[in-house]
Amino acid sequence: MKWSIFKYALIVLLLLIIGTYAKAERTSLELSQERRSKWEKLIPDYHKLQYAGSMGFLSMGTGWAYGKHNNWETEILFGFVPRYRTEDISLTVTLKQNYIPFHLDLDKKRPGKWVLAPLTGSIYFNKIFGEHFWTELPERYPEKYYVLATNLRFNISVGQSITYQLSPNKYAKKSISFFYEVCTNDCYMIEAIQDRTIGLKEILSLSLGIKIDMY
Repeated sequence: MKWSIFKYALIVLLLLIIGTYAKAERTSLELSQERRSKWEKLIPDYHKLQYAGSMGFLSMGTGWAYGKHNNWETEILFGFVPRYRTEDISLTVTLKQNYIPFHLDLDKKRPGKWVLAPLTGSIYFNKIFGEHFWTELPERYPEKYYVLATNLRFNISVGQSITYQLSPNKYAKKSISFFYEVCTNDCYMIEAIQDRTIGLKEILSLSLGIKIDMY
């Protein structure tokens, strides 16, 4: 069951990626003269590969940037948890919302070539599929043994990113970004509140990633 769900999700992701490249092939003149259709607005603006982050060992996904200065981003990512953490490989789906308050231009001679986002903030929900993860407490456990579901996590993170502009064309700003995030989730936060001996190092984790913008 979990593989069939993941298979269809990957098909949708591949179609979105193909649509992004199709959009990127349009000329700058077409982009400047025509309004984007409703379909084009649904085509993602970038793709992302992320390591860790409480969403699996490795996640791959796509996202949409919007707002006056592209300060907002919405992403969907698909990942996996390898066997060394569980008896079987488990699959994950993450819905993520990012906010980037401002950007800093690092190269005054070539504006827009190197851009730093000094602060990014994110909230996201991660769903994990697997026989050993559940929403309702199984009968084998005593009542209230686990308060939270083990297959759904609410996460928050803060981080930074740096972007290198690959294309000088203002209508097709192809770029690559490198980022890191420091994150935690609801389970860790509750544990830290209940047990004051737990420190920040025990509830925080580091995530690294690459974002490729083809539009």
